Amino acid sequence: IGRIKSDTVDVPPVRVVVGCTCSGVSAIMSQLAAPLEVTVVSGGSTSPSLSNKAQHPFFARVIPSDSKQGAGLAALVKNLGESAPDGWSRIVLLYTEDVYSEGIATVFASDPSVSKMTVLKELLPRLDVKSSQEAADFDYARILAVAKRIAAYRPLPRIF
Repeated sequence: IGRIKSDTVDVPPVRVVVGCTCSGVSAIMSQLAAPLEVTVVSGGSTSPSLSNKAQHPFFARVIPSDSKQGAGLAALVKNLGESAPDGWSRIVLLYTEDVYSEGIATVFASDPSVSKMTVLKELLPRLDVKSSQEAADFDYARILAVAKRIAAYRPLPRIF
């Protein structure tokens, strides 16, 4: 264990913090470490807000931000759609209610690559069940309602 700021000389100072794997924790660590000029490195924090060097001057990551992932996904869908026999004119975008999924979905839907396609964004309800009783009590009607909206949007072919 090193020291971040201390007059103790027998313990070497901390230069880098590695391992925050979610954006929320990385943002807090980055703000705490910045005044001490300690770098925070993440392998899983993808929030675009962490790219703001004014707020996070000592933050680094080894994974692209959500904005890059959303744009990459849009480019992939565009290329696949253009090479499809009839071309793709409509896309159904399913995502869950969390910062990661919402960020990528927003970037994807607004990307110029898919601007000529109609994008139907459908928020899936969270399915946080941890036991068989919770699974039995879960309101599957919410998921069925999403499936029915998708089927009405484009009845066939469907991939589920």
